[in-house]
Amino acid sequence: HLLLNLNPEAPMSIGVWSLSIFGILCLCHLIFWMPDPWRKILPLIGGWSIWDKRKIHGYVAKFGMYVAIVVAVYTGVLLAVTSIPLWRNFFLPPLIFFSALACGLTGGVLATMVLMRRIGDKTLFLPLRFLQSSLRPTLVIMLVLTGGFLILTLAQGMTGAKTHLISLGWMGFLWWG
Repeated sequence: HLLLNLNPEAPMSIGVWSLSIFGILCLCHLIFWMPDPWRKILPLIGGWSIWDKRKIHGYVAKFGMYVAIVVAVYTGVLLAVTSIPLWRNFFLPPLIFFSALACGLTGGVLATMVLMRRIGDKTLFLPLRFLQSSLRPTLVIMLVLTGGFLILTLAQGMTGAKTHLISLGWMGFLWWG
């Protein structure tokens, strides 16, 4: 909390740097996974020998995972420190993190299912099982955090229209979806 109050531009610059680094790491990770003929087409960087080194690919993936966590949590922290009473809730950062995690796992499940059908190979069965088994507790944690968010929102005096709007109103469909 102190870090965010030192400089008025600090929260935005932390987010910009985190997203920029994450974008670069995602691009590098994509290039590592490209087949050689596709990679060779890329101008300037496609012919670099670094793309064949598995150890460096592993470092990029691990560092990218940590930066992804920072980006996901940071969004919730940035919203939680706003002056809008509805978002001033300590359940928000972990809720946004687990929401992002659930979206990523769901995307992985869908991509794996499409690849399994298209390729017809059962080698992706174990990764699919892992993604599915990881998604179940993530959704339970999200439900608990959502309940905590709504209870704390009510406890903070946010009764009536605003809480009703996000939980039951026309936006409630989007919120619970």
